[in-house]
Amino acid sequence: MTTKTQILIADDHEVIISGMESMLGDVEWINVKRSVSSPEDLIPAIGLTSPDVLILDVNMMGKNTLDIVPDIKNQFPELKIINFTSYDLPAIRKEAKSVGVDAFLLKNCSKDKLASTIFNILTGEHKEKILPLISASELDRLQDTFEITQSLSERELEILKLVALGNTSQKIANQLNLSKHTIQWHRKNIIQKLNLKSAAEMIRFAHQHNIV
Repeated sequence: MTTKTQILIADDHEVIISGMESMLGDVEWINVKRSVSSPEDLIPAIGLTSPDVLILDVNMMGKNTLDIVPDIKNQFPELKIINFTSYDLPAIRKEAKSVGVDAFLLKNCSKDKLASTIFNILTGEHKEKILPLISASELDRLQDTFEITQSLSERELEILKLVALGNTSQKIANQLNLSKHTIQWHRKNIIQKLNLKSAAEMIRFAHQHNIV
């Protein structure tokens, strides 16, 4: 490349930002222009720095940044986006692909892998493949709150919180203006998605993972 590729890093962990700046610092055709640690600062930073590539953490300050990728792509259609994350979940890869992310890398990748992926998405050569959903069984056991919220719908997460607070299905139905049957159906889905066996396990799970 005759001109340096301008990189914007978006991650809420300083150690990750520092590590990436160090990794890419001796790649002669790459220049890390800036980093941001808040999703609210992301779009303004893109407008200010006009990067070629955005290296984007999926989970920033507990927020799913994939939700704002469509807005980013709409405002900056030439910008290439690489998800750089610790969450190797097929469902997240599938969502990333659907919203237009250009590549998906895990945070334990090598410097060469990161640099080659940046090069490939810019040149169109051997574009990094984002894997589709492989198996629902891989979602059986979730490790933290962020992963849980990717498995459950907003309604299911809301009901899980209410169950964990000791509410009966009828009381939840009254609060949400839904039928008791609908609440019980959601509870069954939650138990299946989280590989649990009972309401008691739902309550324990929610408290263990700080859902309430």
